[in-house]
Amino acid sequence: GNLNVDAGGIANNNTVNSGGYFRIYSGGSANNTTVNYGGKIYISSGGFINSTMLSDTSLDIVAGAVANNTTLTGWGALSVSSGGVANGVTGNSGTNLYVSSGGTATAIKENGGYVYVADGAKVTFVANTFSGLELSYESATLHSGTTANSNTIKTNGYLYVYGGTANSNTVNADGALNVSGGTANDTTVNCDGNLNVDAGGIANNT
Repeated sequence: GNLNVDAGGIANNNTVNSGGYFRIYSGGSANNTTVNYGGKIYISSGGFINSTMLSDTSLDIVAGAVANNTTLTGWGALSVSSGGVANGVTGNSGTNLYVSSGGTATAIKENGGYVYVADGAKVTFVANTFSGLELSYESATLHSGTTANSNTIKTNGYLYVYGGTANSNTVNADGALNVSGGTANDTTVNCDGNLNVDAGGIANNT
């Protein structure tokens, strides 16, 4: 089914499952929305969404649209286009946040997810520590203020340290820990694992 919110309309406490389509148009707003696998959500310029959970689905914040307090779970993805604004984004393991040049994302909480920040994007991060993850066929990032402790990086898993600190992580076969701008301490690299330290990165006690 379809749920459409036009100018002046407000939609509260809705769940969008497989086959559902939720559209928020200019001047409309949505509060406390969950979008699950197979569900779709669209927000146009001038639309607002507050307290949204994206679980195994994706959303693009276009120019003029605003998203506040978004949580990404499963394989959820959030893209912030130039002129779009996302305030308060939590990216859990397996998720992706993409912030394009000219886009704004504030108070990003990296909790095992991947965050891509293009040149020209405006971003801020909040301090957070995550631990105990097994990264396989997924990627996680650390920017300033984020700490990763005692995680295992396995086949086709990647941990990118752009800032922040990685402590006591283990890299197994075909996994990679890439350090460029942050610090990796006490890393264990097993057979066929990879620890790559680029300019600006620091690795201690490997």
